Amino acid sequence: MNSPSPTGSRSWFVPDSRFALRAFLIGVAPMVGLLALMSGSLDSAVSMILLSVLCTAGIGGLFWVGVAILVGTVLQLLLPPLRPAPREVVFRATAREPDEAMLLRHYAGEKLGQGMSEAAVRRDLLRSGWNEGQADAALKQASLQQPGEATAYGSGAGDGR
Repeated sequence: MNSPSPTGSRSWFVPDSRFALRAFLIGVAPMVGLLALMSGSLDSAVSMILLSVLCTAGIGGLFWVGVAILVGTVLQLLLPPLRPAPREVVFRATAREPDEAMLLRHYAGEKLGQGMSEAAVRRDLLRSGWNEGQADAALKQASLQQPGEATAYGSGAGDGR
């Protein structure tokens, strides 16, 4: 339901902890204001909230937090300026771990061993989401690799790009 779309964007309505905190912060003031309007003054509204929390050993606080989140959620749905901006989810390959760097080097070595040009291997790596520095480092390491050295990932048919 809230999975990323093929373009990487997500729906603005993602009920997570940040959404609940935002809804609570948006909903507290209107909730207390409405309670003050119904009870006659701000002092009596705050007293009512504190008394319900104290008399129920804190359970009343859960009720008021829930009401504030509900009010904040409704306000976010009704008022577009209160809606959070859509979040972009970017899936990007990184070589932070040694295993990924080794995999990248082996891939480049295999493709070079199959006769692909360095430019074609570099283009494939960039299209796959690796940055220029990672692609250049993998090609440099793969070119230093011994020509007959076997790789841990086997060999596949080259695509000749």
